[in-house]
Amino acid sequence: MICIDCNIDKEDKHFRKYTDKRGYSVQRRQCFSCLAVRQKAREGKIAQPRPYIKEPEVLEVPGVTKKCAECKEVLAVAYYYKSHLGTHFKNCKKCHVTLATKANQQSVLDNGGSTRVPPKPNIFADDMQKSQTHQFLKLLGWSYNGKIWFKKGVKDETGKWLLFNEQPKKKRYANYNGGRKTLDVHNKKEEVIKNYEDGYNPYDLADIYKCSHTTIRKLIRDYYDEKRSN
Repeated sequence: MICIDCNIDKEDKHFRKYTDKRGYSVQRRQCFSCLAVRQKAREGKIAQPRPYIKEPEVLEVPGVTKKCAECKEVLAVAYYYKSHLGTHFKNCKKCHVTLATKANQQSVLDNGGSTRVPPKPNIFADDMQKSQTHQFLKLLGWSYNGKIWFKKGVKDETGKWLLFNEQPKKKRYANYNGGRKTLDVHNKKEEVIKNYEDGYNPYDLADIYKCSHTTIRKLIRDYYDEKRSN
């Protein structure tokens, strides 16, 4: 931005920002140095503007540094996230997290206040989700008495369904069968290893001992692993 007093193009940080009566953020057109001179002049004092020394521009070094598209700072590539293709994002980690947080918050508002609906009835993630659910049910003709939703010809105020008979949920019992049973082949481990060393393959042994070939392979692998460890 060019100062209207000294006609020097300076960075935005050399200009004062303030909020006007309408609530908008406004940037002054005089730099801090020229504003100080004007203030001294109003007080009847003579002042000289401070000399402006332009800061050297930091350039990007491919593969080493990168300029953030949001904050405009040149930072090392370690301050940037990588995509699945291995390329760095255009925004630094700090700006990326800030923008992503704002986008997620806006997405929550756009989706009725929450991104997930609890499965249990009359339990909601927030007040907005509750109000919109109640509004939707009322548009469908349902009424709410404070405890139960009911509709004429479908469900009465006591919670009884009129169009079909509600079936009670089946009680599930835990399976206490003693866990996984041990096959007979596990008790014949030495015999399996002897047959394997005599030339039988796992598929032949599986047919002999009435089990899968993976079980035979596991027995053989465990045997040789234990033998090597000893």
